Amino acid sequence: MVKSSFCVFIALLCALLALAGSSQGEDGTGGGSTSPADSAAAADSAATADSLALLARGDADPGFHPQYSSSYEMNKQARNWGQTFSVNERLGPFLVQNSTNVILGRDQNRGNRRTRFATSTATATVDLGLGFSGAMSGEMSRRTALDALTRTEDNSTKGDLSLSYSRTTGPLATNVSASAGILKNDVYGQSSLGRVRQPAIEDPVDSTRVDSTLALGTSLGVSGSATYKPTRRLSSTATFNAERSELDSRIFVFWRGRGQRDTSETSPNRNGNWMASLRTEYTHATASKLTLDLRSSNRDNEYYLVQQGIEKSRSTDNGVSLNAIWKLPLSVDGRADVYVRRSDQSYRKLPDRGTVGDQQGFTIGGYRLMPFRVEASVDFGVDLRKNSYYVTRLTENDVRSRSMKLSLKREFSRRFSVSATSNLGLTSFFYHPSDSLRINNPNEYAQRLAQDRDDYRRLLDFSVLYKPGPKFDTSLSLQRNDRKTVYVKARASGNNTQSERYQILASITYRWSGRTQITQRYSIAADYSYFVFNEAGNSLTRETKVLTEIRSRLTNRTELLLGHDFRFRDSGSYKNQLYGRSLEDTQQNLQAQTKYTLHEDLSLSLKQRIETRSAHSLFTDDTQRTTRLELIEGIDFGHSFASGLSLDGSFNRTDSYLAQPGITLPRKEKFWLIAASLSKRF
Repeated sequence: MVKSSFCVFIALLCALLALAGSSQGEDGTGGGSTSPADSAAAADSAATADSLALLARGDADPGFHPQYSSSYEMNKQARNWGQTFSVNERLGPFLVQNSTNVILGRDQNRGNRRTRFATSTATATVDLGLGFSGAMSGEMSRRTALDALTRTEDNSTKGDLSLSYSRTTGPLATNVSASAGILKNDVYGQSSLGRVRQPAIEDPVDSTRVDSTLALGTSLGVSGSATYKPTRRLSSTATFNAERSELDSRIFVFWRGRGQRDTSETSPNRNGNWMASLRTEYTHATASKLTLDLRSSNRDNEYYLVQQGIEKSRSTDNGVSLNAIWKLPLSVDGRADVYVRRSDQSYRKLPDRGTVGDQQGFTIGGYRLMPFRVEASVDFGVDLRKNSYYVTRLTENDVRSRSMKLSLKREFSRRFSVSATSNLGLTSFFYHPSDSLRINNPNEYAQRLAQDRDDYRRLLDFSVLYKPGPKFDTSLSLQRNDRKTVYVKARASGNNTQSERYQILASITYRWSGRTQITQRYSIAADYSYFVFNEAGNSLTRETKVLTEIRSRLTNRTELLLGHDFRFRDSGSYKNQLYGRSLEDTQQNLQAQTKYTLHEDLSLSLKQRIETRSAHSLFTDDTQRTTRLELIEGIDFGHSFASGLSLDGSFNRTDSYLAQPGITLPRKEKFWLIAASLSKRF
């Protein structure tokens, strides 16, 4: 059935391309697979672009030009069919936008679960004159999921009305907007529990639970911004945003079956937040700039807890930052950042969750082109953080971070360059248990106190880029990455760890001709892990990778890709400079892919892949082998017709074979991966 439908579709596609060849020139476009979600996103993006074009052309094209698109996707476990209808037109003084999406799906791996998702959004904007503009929008969404045991529905409807005012007077530009909205949300869920034995009933009965939630709410918002630019070098921008929303939910639980009691409860939600910021910039010269940022925000939430009742929480966040860029003597480009921030989170019913966080720090750096064309860059930063809690029985902690980065680069010629980078970092953690905890729980007090530690990080990187000739590109990189964790308290010193990673990376690319390119990448790495006071946990892991890839355009219509991936990894204990190997893991992946372009809008592809993996334990002398074979046949097409119709898609048929001797029986699979889309602008 699938093969016959596939042949009929290909015949129809070739007929359409043949008809289009005589009426269309070189305006066809290539295509690919498109999922329903991507189709909806593409429709929204196209609608936005079209609205800008409409505003620019005014009433030059007053006709009605809706757009329709449809997409279909099928893989090994699910099928989805999506449809989108959008309108983006100017009707008199109104700019009207509408987008309606419908997606139907079926998932075989989830009990043949069927889903349906539909959403529609509409917006109408109008220019009222004198700097005023208005907008009205609405959105409806319907979600349904159904399988053998459950059924869920989620329906929501909301509307918004907004009014905006913009004006520019000399150096002052202002923008103010206000909005109001309503929301209705209805959620329904039904689950069958099968035959359940209820208390005081001798025989089991069929029991079904039904959950229903009805939510109604409103929202109000106001926002504004003002930019003042008295001179060419000085400018200030102030912004403000405030929102208030209320949502009351009524939750019902019904039981269809004897021995159960229906329940209901009300859940009120109140949310209010505001944010204000001020940004001032001063430019002294072309390369010198000073920026000051002030920001403050507040958020109040009121919601329902099942056991505690109405909970109220408040969070605040205040911060200030200063950024400077300047030109220093000796041709040094300097930069600096200084910041201070404080956040506060409090709860009325659950005060032990309340936290206070303080953060302050700075970064400073510079760049200079030194003699002999050496580029030097230095960055240094300090970050200090303190986290505390409202309830003193918990532990406060300080986090202090320091970092430094040094980079050097020297270009000897266009074909040869050398660079070196060093990153250093030190982070310290300090914990401060309260005195009440020391009195009430000495063991926990000692455990928290023993968490004080220092984390040290270092990265060294030396890289070389060299082009021996016009056909060659080579690179080499040597890296060392160290990390140490040292606990300050003696009782926790057994957890001190140290890790070292040494890695060599190399690559070479050879362009045999204008049609063929050969690339090889190499990687050799060794990871050492040490426990300073527990050598039994020391370990070593080594890994070698070789990746080879050949790309060639055999003819103007034929492309060839050959690839081989080899990876070898072993691991084991490492004590007294002796390596005790315990596990070896070898992986190889060989693939060959051919693509033939029949037409600028139609191509065929064939991909073969074989993957083998062998895991050998030296302790038990057991070996686990896995072999996977895949053959993928594909067709890709994409065409845009002169009438505004576009057609894109891909069909891929996969034959898979998996063998794991001694674990499972060989498994064979055949499945299709299909993705197609059609779009038409009327």
